[in-house]
Formats: sequence, structure tokens, C-alpha cells
Amino acid sequence: MSSLSLKQRQQLKLITCFFDFDDTIYVPEFPETTKLNIEAIDRLRQRGYIVVVITARSYACLLMNMPDAPRHFDYIVANDGAVIYKIDGTTTPLVLYEDAMEDRLINRFQSKLKSLPIGEHAIVNYSGEKELDGIQPATRIYKIRYWTKDKRDGDAIYNLVRSEFKEELSAFIYPEVPYYRHHDISRLPWIVDPALNTAVDIYNVNTNKRTAVNWLLEHIEPQLPNNAAIYTVAAGDHYNDIEMLCNVDRSFVMEKGRKEVKALSGIQIVPNLHTAIDSVLNSENIVP
Repeated sequence: MSSLSLKQRQQLKLITCFFDFDDTIYVPEFPETTKLNIEAIDRLRQRGYIVVVITARSYACLLMNMPDAPRHFDYIVANDGAVIYKIDGTTTPLVLYEDAMEDRLINRFQSKLKSLPIGEHAIVNYSGEKELDGIQPATRIYKIRYWTKDKRDGDAIYNLVRSEFKEELSAFIYPEVPYYRHHDISRLPWIVDPALNTAVDIYNVNTNKRTAVNWLLEHIEPQLPNNAAIYTVAAGDHYNDIEMLCNVDRSFVMEKGRKEVKALSGIQIVPNLHTAIDSVLNSENIVP
């Protein structure tokens, strides 16, 4: 297959790339790396590949650090898969999919939470894009984030989800979030308190990056020619990327990623995203 031209290969396979945002695309302590990552993403799209950013952030939080994000992606998956946007060139992206949390479930969980012997904590309700002009304010919550001052308190919240709400809710825990990352999360001033260093994100039970990837692929597939198929590439670094990385054709993990993620079978470990993208673009055997 190495003798095939790019046009012939693309007639056979549509390459769809799913990239985590934080520490994969956006590396705040190394702005030059971020710049090179974005330039590499643009090269992918120029070659006709579909590029998706898939993030735990809300769309609003994503734009806080990358205001021109809609210029660089075909789709944006926010809140770890709870919302999927199609970028169509207008000021308002098209919402293709959303999986909001029901108020009754949120209230029942918060009632249970009050019975836990945990210390001071703060709550962020990611209900949508209230900070952004041009986007309708959301009335439903996609994610709840709890910040705690003690990792044991974060573990207690996480374990409550896993023990009493495992059929309804899922959770990811982020222990010891670096201080430089705090300003990215919210405009609320208490987030900059370095004592609030453990975060727990809570979603509907079926919300995760793998579910979002599968949904989006099913959305794309009917638009392909009859002889075409989808080849998937993904890159990430954290626990919430694991299911996505294990369910695509080719996976990359950043060298600075969590050791449990780097230990996954079949993973390619790379120093940065633009190195991974160059590998994809230069490979002549990505199409079986």
C-alpha cells in the first residue's frame, strides 16, 4: 500500500484524530511546544484529516486559553464527552450531542455528600458556556467539579460516587493539581487558592471520552463514500484518556503522562503532540 498516493489513501480511509487538550495540545509551561502542536494540527487538516479536540473543560474554559480554537478543529468535544460541537464557520458552534445531569440526581448526590466528614471544599457547576457572548446560556449541568484541600477528602467524594451512585454517575479524580493550572479552570477567584489542590469531576455514568468518540464516528460514517472507512488516531496523557486510547487504531501518550497511561499495551510514547502528528503524516503504512 506504500505506493498509493495521498489521494488514493484518503479515498480508502478517512483519518480521524482525537487529541486531549491539557498537556497534550496546550502545554502552558512550554508555549513554544503549544505553538508547534497547533501548527502540526493545521498540517493534518490541510492534508484532509479530521481533527477533534476532546477535553474535560467546558467550551468556555477551552476558549479562555485558546480563543481561536474553532479555527483549528473540525469538532470540539467538551466536558469529557458530555457535549459535542461541530465547528461550521459561524460564531456559534452546532451542538450535535449533549448528556446533561438531571437536577434530581444532582440534589440527591449533594445531599449524600453533606453526610461525609470532609473538610472545606468548593464546587464548580459546569452548566455550559455562560461566560461567552454569542452562545446561549445553558440551563443544564454537564459536570460538577469538587475542589478539596485534602486528597483524602477528594478520595471520599470519588468513593461515594463509586459505591452509592455507580449505576448513575461516573467520576474522575485529579490529585495534586499544579498551581499553574488553577487559573485555567474558572474565573472564580477562590480557584487560585493553592490549598484547593485535588479535583473530582462527576458526570452521568455513560459520559466519557470513549463514548463520545464512538458517537462521533457513527455520526461521521454515513457521510463517507461507500468504499471508505475510518482510521482513528488518539493522543492523551491522563486517566480520563485511557478508554479512548484503548479503543482507536493508533494511540500516543505524552512522556509527561501518568505512568498508568504510559503502561497501556500498544501505546506509543512521544515527547509531545507535534512529534506524534509528524509520525502520522510521515507514515506510509497507517492504512492497512
